[in-house]
Amino acid sequence: MNESVEVIRIISTPEKKEYFTGDKIDLTDGVFEAVYISGKSEFINITEDMITGFDSSVTGEQTITVTYSGQTATFTVTATGATSYQWYQNTGSGWVAINTSAG
Repeated sequence: MNESVEVIRIISTPEKKEYFTGDKIDLTDGVFEAVYISGKSEFINITEDMITGFDSSVTGEQTITVTYSGQTATFTVTATGATSYQWYQNTGSGWVAINTSAG
């Protein structure tokens, strides 16, 4: 559409909301609605070139800003300082690390 955008609204935040150090942002399922001056609207997938504010090397909650046609909307994600994780299983007599490596 060639009309001016009046407002954008986040309809669905991306599925992934928690990140480890070094992770790349995953915008799967992120959708916003662009509402035009005429009242028409359309749903648009959020893409990397539309966002600012993500840095997986910084821990804590981060506000991600989506910009489209001069309008902005935000959502939040969390980055932890962890670089990996370890699964554990309760065997009834204590916790045991689960080996997840292939081999």
